[in-house]
Amino acid sequence: MRVETQQLLDQVDVLEIGGELPADIEALAYDSRKVASGTCFIALRGTRTDGHRFLSAAETAGAAVAVVEEIPPELDLPCVRVRDTLATMPLLAAEFFGHPALDMTRAGFTGTNGKTSSTYLLEAIWAAAGVPSAVIGTIQYRWKDRALKAPNTTPLALDLHGLLHEIRRDEVRHVALEVSSHGLVLHRVDGLLFQAAAFTNLSPEHLDFHRDLDDYREAKARLFEKHLADDGAGVINTDDPHGRIIYERQPSDRRLSFGLGPGVDVTAEDIQLGPEESVFDLKTPSWSRRLRSPHVGEHNLRNMLGAAGMG
Repeated sequence: MRVETQQLLDQVDVLEIGGELPADIEALAYDSRKVASGTCFIALRGTRTDGHRFLSAAETAGAAVAVVEEIPPELDLPCVRVRDTLATMPLLAAEFFGHPALDMTRAGFTGTNGKTSSTYLLEAIWAAAGVPSAVIGTIQYRWKDRALKAPNTTPLALDLHGLLHEIRRDEVRHVALEVSSHGLVLHRVDGLLFQAAAFTNLSPEHLDFHRDLDDYREAKARLFEKHLADDGAGVINTDDPHGRIIYERQPSDRRLSFGLGPGVDVTAEDIQLGPEESVFDLKTPSWSRRLRSPHVGEHNLRNMLGAAGMG
């Protein structure tokens, strides 16, 4: 691929330019080991290392320009200085790959547990409707006959837009994405809007990253408050007290509740939970149906309700 450098830079807030910029860019990379001739190298500051330490390596590998937070005086490589390279990367990636998400129906799932199961259930719903789809999440990234190892539940923004580009190229137009709290806080889904977003539940995990459970919930809430399309809807487990808080903050015409408590929109009645199957009446605002599923346990019942709401 080849994109004009100025076209990319028009998407970001440039603070300073050092050196003569190339006319165009052939690739983006945040790992200096993946830099080739014509690459724009994005120097990310992480908790373990700093991409600015690898600017010389990127230059040696053929980088045409680097996006940085500080321009080192000894470097000959042209540099573009921005305030936050991590927040800038999704803007560059979306533009470089031609905004592939805009051509897709996007469904996002967040919560401590149940995200993976719920994305697979929605994938099955789409398959039953004859709709090819993709799943991006904890176990793997897969669509059609392709299955890629998943290093992150929610890929870094550059990897995510690259995946969406490949999915679109393979003529798949529906994607179910696990959206972790890390992904929301660390700008991995910046710029993406979802037509449907689900909250499964919240339990005390990842508190090494979040200050406390309330901070963890607010990270999850970003999916509904910053990443929901204007015509989108939040599908929220209101049996969970944190889900109830998120639900109450959503506009009434942009929310759907699910669970086993009273007054929810998508629920189950006449439930028979056995060791080998679950049988229940699925109730929605517009229809109901008797279902039989090999997924057992109350947690899987809630996952099925959430997936039905998303469908």
